[in-house]
Amino acid sequence: MALLTLPISNIRSNYEFTSTLDGVEYTFNFRYNPRSKVWNMSIADETNTPIVTNIPIYVNQDLLSQYKAYPIPQGLMMCVNNLDGISEPTRDNFSVDTAILYYEV
Repeated sequence: MALLTLPISNIRSNYEFTSTLDGVEYTFNFRYNPRSKVWNMSIADETNTPIVTNIPIYVNQDLLSQYKAYPIPQGLMMCVNNLDGISEPTRDNFSVDTAILYYEV
């Protein structure tokens, strides 16, 4: 079992990156919703066709568990807050230093 840290950032409130997980290339889009004060994640395939959209990012939960029937990464994806372990990611602390997004292969 291996843990991968996904390259998240809070520099912009809407950004995307491409990553290969389980041998498949995916595009991840992250968007901060200021009204609900939640980061949301969307996943697209290698042709940039959306697979799942607007998954809210909460700490200590398997973010992909309810989407296992879709062609998405099948491992565990979880956000962990390294400061106190329980606070949800905010607009300013969702980054590779504080609220970190892990993928377990």
